[in-house]
Amino acid sequence: MVERARRKFLLAGAAGLAVTALAPLGVLFLAPPAPRRAIAAYLRRSLPGLAVADQELDLFAQAFLNAAGGSAGGLRSALTVMAAPPLFAAMGRRKGIEHWSRAVMTSFLLSTDFFTTAAQQPGKTRYIAFADPYALGCANPLAVKA
Repeated sequence: MVERARRKFLLAGAAGLAVTALAPLGVLFLAPPAPRRAIAAYLRRSLPGLAVADQELDLFAQAFLNAAGGSAGGLRSALTVMAAPPLFAAMGRRKGIEHWSRAVMTSFLLSTDFFTTAAQQPGKTRYIAFADPYALGCANPLAVKA
């Protein structure tokens, strides 16, 4: 009887030691990525056939984060989910995450020459400038000009 209790105690201690030793690894894998890298990773994964330079994705990500500024409620948590494909597959349709994922995608496509040169050069696009309607006017190439 004493030997069973001792065995259970040793097993519980070993399990506790394993959890304590592996906890930092979990933090490394579950730690939120840098916001700019999360945006770039999301865009690369969502637009696999589109060739965009890493520097241009970084410029867009910085402009997007600057534009979001103080109104970025939930952006940090949404970027954490958007950067991890399994999490995004499970949680991507939640209201805040879907809002930010659509905002990133829409802003990126309107900030590039995707709509104007996709027919001539499929698969290649360049970042031009952040699509801010207050700074650039109507930069939407799909808008009807009257």
